[in-house]
Amino acid sequence: MSNYPIVIFDNGAHTIKCGIYNNNEEPRIVPNSVVRLKHERNKQFIGPEFNESLDYSIVHYRLPFERGYLTDWDVEKAVWDRAFNDLKIDPHDHSFLVTEPPFNMHSIQETYDQMIFEEWEFQSYLRCPSAALFPYGDIFSSDPQPECAIIVDSGFSFTHVIPVLNSNPGHLASIQWPSVRRLDIGGKLLTNKLKELVSFRHWDMTESTYIINQVKEACCFVSRSWAQDLEICRAKINPIAQSYVLPNFGSEPPKPGYIMTSSSQEGDTILPMNNERFSIPEALFSPSHIGLSQTGLPGTIAHSINSLPEDLRGVAWGNIGLVGGNVLFDGFEQRLLDELRALAPDEYEVCLYRAKEYEISVPHGRFVLLPNPRNLVH
Repeated sequence: MSNYPIVIFDNGAHTIKCGIYNNNEEPRIVPNSVVRLKHERNKQFIGPEFNESLDYSIVHYRLPFERGYLTDWDVEKAVWDRAFNDLKIDPHDHSFLVTEPPFNMHSIQETYDQMIFEEWEFQSYLRCPSAALFPYGDIFSSDPQPECAIIVDSGFSFTHVIPVLNSNPGHLASIQWPSVRRLDIGGKLLTNKLKELVSFRHWDMTESTYIINQVKEACCFVSRSWAQDLEICRAKINPIAQSYVLPNFGSEPPKPGYIMTSSSQEGDTILPMNNERFSIPEALFSPSHIGLSQTGLPGTIAHSINSLPEDLRGVAWGNIGLVGGNVLFDGFEQRLLDELRALAPDEYEVCLYRAKEYEISVPHGRFVLLPNPRNLVH
């Protein structure tokens, strides 16, 4: 293969992590969306162009991904073109590595191939699920990387549990497809559930998805004792309750939202957060709470591991990697470890690892240690 510079896109449904192989610059985080003003549809903001001082209630988000799959190539092309321009690259003189969702549909894969070779005319490219790149990441501290690992990727659209084998050093990890499991809960669903709750109990936030996502990230946590925390929230003295001051776009300069730690100021709009703080992330562990007839994340992981050959299960229990924005909830890691320990056989050690750079995860190291370039296909 010719030694063309390699452009790398971790193409998530919420953000794109992009950079150039062997470039010392930090990877860029690009919002994967096009934003339009509701009262001025001809004006649009592509990716990072959106001015965060604008009132989020007057904008309309157009996302290229629908239910975890890339369906709107008009939006994706606009975002990628902007990213290529920011990276100052000419696709004709580069190779391309892009990640895709697990179980990506064949028709969507064909569109990837067509766009990359016919629209942008890259010299060569590789398309693979991000979990296949785990040997080149920073999730696991051991060196060499484990022979078998479980990648738990809880992202924008879904949560996937992906067993991978690292049996051929210098190449992509081998995904064990019969043992891959999917939980139909991601960050988008959790944000929408929080929006429904606060709109019913407090303020109408149905047009403020972006703000509610900020509230979720700032206030929510995973409870280690669901029933006990519910009782605490009913008490007169409630240490769980918080007040979130909503953004004020009418002030000059505009004020961002924040958790209130002292008395409120005149003109502040307060959003009370009580049991909403832990009832939203609880869906990852008890999907039945939101009407989904699926096993929670700990049971899904155990089911995936138990479907592996018996000689790999011990290694798998000891090497569970966590990536994606949802794993950052306070208390997530400890709750998951508690429940997995109860499900695992006594003779196996259960160890969880989290990517050091979650935004650039599975894996961050793909920008430093790329697989053998021969894996890039023409």
